[in-house]
Amino acid sequence: MDQKEYTGHSRRNRQDKKYANVQVGETSVVYFSASHPWLSRLSMPQAVLEGLPAILLVLVLEIFAVITTINPTGGWAFHFVKKPQPHGG
Repeated sequence: MDQKEYTGHSRRNRQDKKYANVQVGETSVVYFSASHPWLSRLSMPQAVLEGLPAILLVLVLEIFAVITTINPTGGWAFHFVKKPQPHGG
């Protein structure tokens, strides 16, 4: 490779018992990004699962934004301005 050295901090790899008790100076597997090698972890990244709640929230908000664009007066649309209430009499 490019023979660059990267350093970082990570929690122990609790997923693999072979590396669960590795100490400083001992050998361990390191997972890193091929496109951004300075991003690394000692355990297998679970990015999709860890970020799933945020992804779902953004997806729901985007769906409501699209609904608002298509039909701004619909019941499922975001309502940024409060509609005047009819006065009963």
